[in-house]
Amino acid sequence: MQWIINPGQVAYDIIASKRRLEASDQRDLAVVQETMRAAAVQYYDVVLAQAQVAVAQRSLEEAKELIRIEHLQSRTGTALPVDELRPRLHSQPGSRIF
Repeated sequence: MQWIINPGQVAYDIIASKRRLEASDQRDLAVVQETMRAAAVQYYDVVLAQAQVAVAQRSLEEAKELIRIEHLQSRTGTALPVDELRPRLHSQPGSRIF
């Protein structure tokens, strides 16, 4: 009945319904893309943190080895006591020796 009385309004309603459906699909796609982007950012943050921990662990291991070497040299008399203290201070958390 509406088609006969007001065909322009019926055509407009059909087109508007299709556009609302397309907009809803695009909104859903945008939500999925935003979720994927956020997940990727968090993943790379975790990877970066793991790499930083690995570097810190390797640095600590190297400092411990240097302490061991300097201690042995100090015991044999081929190094000064201060040479043994330097790696010990450097291996302390939060210390920075330049």
